[in-house]
Amino acid sequence: MVKIKIENIKTFLSVFEGLEKILDEAKLKFTKNGLVLNEIDDGRIILINSLMEKEEFFSVYELDEEFEFGVNLSDFVIILKRLKNYENVVITRDILSNKLVFNIEKCGSIIKSMGISHIDIGDSGIKPEALDSIEYGNQFSMKITELNEIVKDCNVYSETIPFKFDMENLIVDIGDNLIGSYINFTKAVIEKGEQSITNLAFPLEYVKNILKVGTIYGTPASKSFKNADIKLSLQENDPMILKMVLKGFMDSHITFDLAPRIEDNNEEDEY
Repeated sequence: MVKIKIENIKTFLSVFEGLEKILDEAKLKFTKNGLVLNEIDDGRIILINSLMEKEEFFSVYELDEEFEFGVNLSDFVIILKRLKNYENVVITRDILSNKLVFNIEKCGSIIKSMGISHIDIGDSGIKPEALDSIEYGNQFSMKITELNEIVKDCNVYSETIPFKFDMENLIVDIGDNLIGSYINFTKAVIEKGEQSITNLAFPLEYVKNILKVGTIYGTPASKSFKNADIKLSLQENDPMILKMVLKGFMDSHITFDLAPRIEDNNEEDEY
């Protein structure tokens, strides 16, 4: 038996609206701890690892056993949008038809049901724990709003966001190009600074999409993402790890591992 009542359908929808900008499909893992998602995009540029902890995102979370369920995210989001104005949304599982079913309940009775069919999604072969084994020499934190402004600035000049670290400042430096020049000595807090960075660039479009998810994750407890934090782990030749710090949540999280842009051939690295 599966019975999962979504605590806040609008927040739940917003999370998947953000992820839809990055992924076409996702394998939802309903575990004893909550809803887990570990996916990599089709270009193998960004790895996403998230947990919606059962007591933080759901008011009822009952499973007979853990299971995985593949969905097309566009279809998933369309269904959630149709449900966003309802308070009592309960997820069940129809094993015979292999569907997840969203039931709208009122006074203990179901007044509407919308189901989504399972799709087969192969194993990406990517294990998040492999990246956890990388010991990063540099870790920073900043407000999501500051990173958002930096992205908007970089968008004027470039298709990448290039970082430097001089052991005292995390710097975004486009340098000179046909449009002009841009440099920003960020307000990032240095939590760990052991290695200088001379030039480490990441595809700007991916960072934009990450921030769309980030603004959502700052919302539930703080009412505004302006005070939400993002943590960055950076070092030469390795993926950038961006971790959303969820205000008001203890265990729920979302982490992005973004491969750097290889400037020599103007292509991103791959996992």
